[in-house]
Amino acid sequence: MDAKVIDAARAVFPASTISVTLGAVVHEGASHPEPLVSIPLAMMNRHGLIAGATGTGKTKTLQLIAEQLSSAGVPVFLADIKGDVSGIAAPGETNERVTARARDTGFAWTPAASPVEFLSLTGAKGAQLRATVSSFGPLLLSKVLDLNGTQTSVLSLVFKYCDDRGLLLLDFSDLRSVLQYLTESGSSELREYGGMSKVTVGVLLRKMVELEQQGAKTFFGEPEFDLNDLMRTERDGRGLISVLELQDVQDKPALFSTFMLWMLATLYNDLPEVGDIDKPKLVFFFDEAHLLFDDASESLVEQIEQVVRLIRSKGVGIFFVTQSPKDVPASVLGQLGHRVQHALRAFTPDDDKALKAAARTFPKSSFYDIEETMTTLGIGEALITVLSPNGVPTTPFATRLIPPASRMGPLTDSELAQRLSSSTQVREYSQAVDRESAREALAERVADAEAAQGTLEKAKQTASAGSGRAKSAKEPQTTFEKILKSPVSRTVAGAVTRGLMGALFGAPRRRRRSPGGWLTAILLTLGSLGGGASSISSQTPKPLVIAVSDTLYEVRLADGSTIIGRVIAADSVRVTLETANAVRVEVPLEQIVSLRPSRGRVEKGEMWPEDPNASRLFFGPTARTVGRGEGYFGVFEVLFPYFAYGATDDITLSFGIPVIPEFIGDAFYIAPKVRFLNTEKTQLGAGVLAFFVRDGVDIDQGTFGIGYAVGTFGTRDNAITVGAGWGFTGEDITSKPAFLFGMEKRLTLRTKFITENYVILYEGGSTDSRDGFRTSTHALALVSAGVRFFGERLSADFGLGVGAGGGGTGCCLPLVNFVYAFGSRR
Repeated sequence: MDAKVIDAARAVFPASTISVTLGAVVHEGASHPEPLVSIPLAMMNRHGLIAGATGTGKTKTLQLIAEQLSSAGVPVFLADIKGDVSGIAAPGETNERVTARARDTGFAWTPAASPVEFLSLTGAKGAQLRATVSSFGPLLLSKVLDLNGTQTSVLSLVFKYCDDRGLLLLDFSDLRSVLQYLTESGSSELREYGGMSKVTVGVLLRKMVELEQQGAKTFFGEPEFDLNDLMRTERDGRGLISVLELQDVQDKPALFSTFMLWMLATLYNDLPEVGDIDKPKLVFFFDEAHLLFDDASESLVEQIEQVVRLIRSKGVGIFFVTQSPKDVPASVLGQLGHRVQHALRAFTPDDDKALKAAARTFPKSSFYDIEETMTTLGIGEALITVLSPNGVPTTPFATRLIPPASRMGPLTDSELAQRLSSSTQVREYSQAVDRESAREALAERVADAEAAQGTLEKAKQTASAGSGRAKSAKEPQTTFEKILKSPVSRTVAGAVTRGLMGALFGAPRRRRRSPGGWLTAILLTLGSLGGGASSISSQTPKPLVIAVSDTLYEVRLADGSTIIGRVIAADSVRVTLETANAVRVEVPLEQIVSLRPSRGRVEKGEMWPEDPNASRLFFGPTARTVGRGEGYFGVFEVLFPYFAYGATDDITLSFGIPVIPEFIGDAFYIAPKVRFLNTEKTQLGAGVLAFFVRDGVDIDQGTFGIGYAVGTFGTRDNAITVGAGWGFTGEDITSKPAFLFGMEKRLTLRTKFITENYVILYEGGSTDSRDGFRTSTHALALVSAGVRFFGERLSADFGLGVGAGGGGTGCCLPLVNFVYAFGSRR
């Protein structure tokens, strides 16, 4: 081997420095049998990266560094994803490969085991790791849950409330209980803190459920793991190696990341500043480190970067072990001073790009072509650069690594079971402790309040009975009765009645045939059905009956709040609901005012309400109907109010009158609609839109309108509507149809895009000198589009309409529509 290479290595890695030995220098395929390459022990808190393709020896490199640190009295923490590091607890076995490697590197190899404690996030393969919610604090927990600024402030508010009230937050059930209490019976206690919305609380609960599904329910609680147990040294002076066995949760990276972040942040907060010391207090090794960063939010990566950057001054070193340097965010990669780069393969263009990127992170060398060397390294070989004692990166050297002294393979199941049975840490943390905390304290508070309320109600009943004057209870009016008896309804009804009587029986200006018998029959029949529905609505309401069901209900409580969930248990005293976020809530039956099937869906922790006016587009009908006992008032183009009511679930009655009759005369319209097919995504119906005009300005008195058939296909959020109809004037029916095409597209929680378009065909005549009078078919197109804004009962439409045909084009007719829905909204 070139003597210059060996001399350079001896200069970079002086023998007088206390260090962790890595291996012998390799150059041009030959290995110099002298273990020169090493990392100064005092620089082990400068962090490092061990990278390389699968099968190149990364885990064995981790193992040999960890066991040498232990021998030097430095405690070590290992995250073992694949379960193949447990052999560090047993002495190595002599074989031909170990002997050859020791000979090639000039290393005096002897088998030795290291002192090991096994840890587990599930408790299955080691001491159960736990942490309390309080120890996370609101800021760290918000990063784990990936909360935005508003949600983080609400979480901070909850922690502050609990601190002020002496409520312990030990596990997620405590945090969930506090959130539910502060949005229900305890909402008044938040006045001094600023309050919080139920929507934000819903998001928090959903985020918690997502983390619990990763296994956090086991992790959060007591007894909390004492991180001082990681920093123990044995009686012989060797540092304890704590191996976190993760093979049973390797498909749950969120849980793994949560624990690691908590551990590093807690150590940073608790450990004192030590500056530069002879050897680190603790060194971490994160195998398969990409799991720590996969799908991590930007705020979480920033938190990890901050901890990695600052924890060095606490005497703690961190090594990330992964396949490629690109698996580690650049902001974190820049903090890693030691690089042990095993072979990289360049089979694809992406591999080649990663290879070039990795090569650029190494110092230049006059002895090696960095890119070529990375692809020609064998198993157990690596390109290594470390920080020298003065903090300067060394020249990289290709290195043949020495063999670990411990077993290069996992413990058997029986060996692991034997070690766990004799472990003091396993016994110490095996039993979960559920002491009195926020959940129990709030449950007791609610029970006391309910008992006090019951005593007060009983006292009121006793006083009322003793007075000797029993008052008869008057049945409450139904919604429809209130509408019919209101002054506005009486005024509108009078105007409609006068208009109807005048149109049907008043003296005409000239003789005109009356509307066809088929139209009169439809109106009378539907009118009688509407009257029947009115009488039904005035009957005495039935007692509230609640049964277990898979239906998603909206449950309205006496305090005005609403819970959305499924009934999973019910008796004569209380009802148990399970929300869409899998949270169970018990509600006293006497507090429930109403229960109805939810109109809408749960989307990302929020309730997306249904469009309350889905029976129409801007003005034209869809095939949907208004439910029995429901209806709506609206005003179209500011000057034209209208009313619709569901006589049955499949029959809707509508009418409208102008506010200023002088525009079109003394007129009104009536529009019955029948739905005769209703499936999940298909509705078919038919109806009549009939105008009755008397003393019109530009229109002769009489009846005109359109009979139509219509179909709506899709959901209440996204659907298309197509229809066709024929117009009539009196008993005359047009020979050409009119066509409707409409579409609805849900945009956001409260908005929907709507387009309503018509093509009206009609016959027109012209006189030709050769052929005389001729008729031909013409078309008039009406196109409109806009947006509907809506809540549970109110909606507002804003759009523009354009007409084309008939020899001209109309432009930009504004469409304005305001509607209020009423009724049971079942």
